[in-house]
Amino acid sequence: MIFTGLGFAWFQSFWPLLVVAFVGTLNPSSGDVSMFLPLEHAALAHSVADKDRTSLFARYSLIGALMGALGTLCAGAPDLLEKHAGRPARRRFLVAGE
Repeated sequence: MIFTGLGFAWFQSFWPLLVVAFVGTLNPSSGDVSMFLPLEHAALAHSVADKDRTSLFARYSLIGALMGALGTLCAGAPDLLEKHAGRPARRRFLVAGE
């Protein structure tokens, strides 16, 4: 999701954006719903012994949830900075040279 967001921020022409939109994942939830999810789960399942599979998926889910929560906190950073800086922080994030 990070690379998808960076791709959308970096590219401005249509075709690279279309490729990023097709291959990348960008959704409002912290869950991954891309076309690669079934492949990722299959690869994870085959990467450990049967007795360790539950533990692996528990860690995978926990790390995914924590990263989603961190992303949500980062999304609120402009508002927090605006509160403490005394001027609109969103403008500083969106306008180059300030």
